[in-house]
Amino acid sequence: MKVTVIQLNSCKSKAENLAEIERLIRTARADFPASLYVLPEHATFLGHGMASQLEAEEDIPYGPTCRAYSKLARELGTTIHCGSLNEKADGKMFNTSVVFGPDGREAGRYRKIHIFDAAFPGGPMLFESKLYRGGGRLGLFEVDGVKIGCSICYDLRFPELYGALVERGAQILVMVAAMSKVHGAPHLEVLLRARAIETQAYVVAATQCGIYGSSDNELAGHSMVVDPWGVVIGSLGDEPGYLNLELDLGLTRETRGRMLLGRARDVRVPFDAPSEVDA
Repeated sequence: MKVTVIQLNSCKSKAENLAEIERLIRTARADFPASLYVLPEHATFLGHGMASQLEAEEDIPYGPTCRAYSKLARELGTTIHCGSLNEKADGKMFNTSVVFGPDGREAGRYRKIHIFDAAFPGGPMLFESKLYRGGGRLGLFEVDGVKIGCSICYDLRFPELYGALVERGAQILVMVAAMSKVHGAPHLEVLLRARAIETQAYVVAATQCGIYGSSDNELAGHSMVVDPWGVVIGSLGDEPGYLNLELDLGLTRETRGRMLLGRARDVRVPFDAPSEVDA
């Protein structure tokens, strides 16, 4: 499967962001017609401060951003994973990935499950939970008969989510993010490689890069693709751009046949039973 990962330094203008996204997709596609394009979290709007995110909420799949993605996917005859949008919800928002297939119709949707509440070193607490509510369902979609699982940013730290996606047949796992260099960069590659090794699946990660809001707040960048053996087979740096890669799904079958992690997962340890020492 041919996949293109798009890395952005998005701003507050949806129109500007959409124009840049379309430019990058068309440029990448000229030499490499991919079956799947993956954008980063908050691809079409990245405001400065949590409250500004409210400015970007819209209906899915009928809002203007979704209509733009749908039109482009249908024109190009490909699948576009939009990264994420702020979806309207009662009182709060969902951070939602929506996928449009080659016919322009919605092919998948995932609402971020794990909401990021944390303290930045030497800085303030960030409470996404003030504006966002967590989703409650796994996100899966298909491209050419291949099942692909969805995750967003903070989800990366919760391996059980990825295990559940693979149990439901995912061969490729998508992770989209807009994480800071301070919080995310030290852990980004090691966690992506860990998720790939644990699940024996490709992990495709699209991230935001560059300065966000103020000069001392930089996003992690370094979008990458990791193969089922945990090897980084392609990556970007700190600038906007795209990464074209062809994924050999035979490697997924080979890796899973070589090391039978799936069979071992069927062994359920009774964690509430006494330990060997207690016994």
